[in-house]
Parts: sequence; structure tokens; C-alpha cells
Amino acid sequence: MSHILTYKARLEQVSSRCWQTLDNQLFLLANERILLAPRKLITDNNTNPFGDNDLCDVRASHFHDIGCRYHQLIYVTLPLRELRKKMYLRIHRKRSKEAFQNIWVCDDIPKYFLSVEKVGFNETNKIFKEILLACGTGKILSNIMRFAVNFNAGWAFSGKAKIDLSKIYKSNI
Repeated sequence: MSHILTYKARLEQVSSRCWQTLDNQLFLLANERILLAPRKLITDNNTNPFGDNDLCDVRASHFHDIGCRYHQLIYVTLPLRELRKKMYLRIHRKRSKEAFQNIWVCDDIPKYFLSVEKVGFNETNKIFKEILLACGTGKILSNIMRFAVNFNAGWAFSGKAKIDLSKIYKSNI
């Protein structure tokens, strides 16, 4: 079963329509593989093609942005149990206004536990929908949004840059 493994990333606005993620994010796919959206990812933070991000969780856009920009995704080669055992995925006590909350956070995973793999247009969009559903977006809205990203003409002009794992946590990949 698909599952978002980490709490929502903190964001820092870098321009009028661009944000930088400050935290690593992990997603467990239905096939038991784990995706990484690393910190320092530059994103438009737009999950909803209709412009209203309040309709659903924006974490799906972070993974989708990587797939669309590079035609690649970053996979963690460790199983979930090992991520926890090695403390790359751990509980952090977050202080909110009135109480503490335990949240899952992902520390930097060494590049030798990561792999970069090519991904096609349809697979990127399928994963986008899978993440939307796992984050609690309703089935109808997820289907509409999955259909809408089919019209991403930018895909044809992107994918020339490739992910460099040696720079993964130092700058925008």
C-alpha cells in the first residue's frame, strides 16, 4: 500500500512562484520502492493545475516536478526497516503552538543508498496520482488532476539536465 513516510516539508520562497524545500521527503510506492524528494528542491509547489493549492496536499507536486524536470526519479535502495534502523527515517518532536507533536523526518541518505532511474511521462503522472491518493486527496479529484497533467507540454522540452547524486543535498538537483 502506498504511503507518505515523512511530514510535510518546510518551504522557503525564492521568487514569486518558486519555493525551495528545506526537508527531505520520502514516499513508499505500492510496489514497495521508496522515492526521495531531496531538500533544496526548487518547485512551483503547484499540485493543482487549476491554481488552488488548498484543494490537496502539495507533496505530490515535489515528486512530479523531479520526474518532469529530469525524466528521472530518485529511489532509495534500502528497505523501510533499514531506513529506520540506520536512523535516516526517524521521529522528531516538533513543537507547535500549544503542544509537541511527533513527526517522521528524513535525514540525508548517503548517495550509495540511492539510485537514479529514468522515468517516462505516463509513469511520472501515475506516481503523481498515487501520491495524491496516499495524501488523502479524493479519488475523483485525483483522477481529474491526473488527467490534467497529461497536458503538460513542457515535458517535451525538459529532461536534458540529469540528476547528479554528488550534489543532491548541496544545491537544487
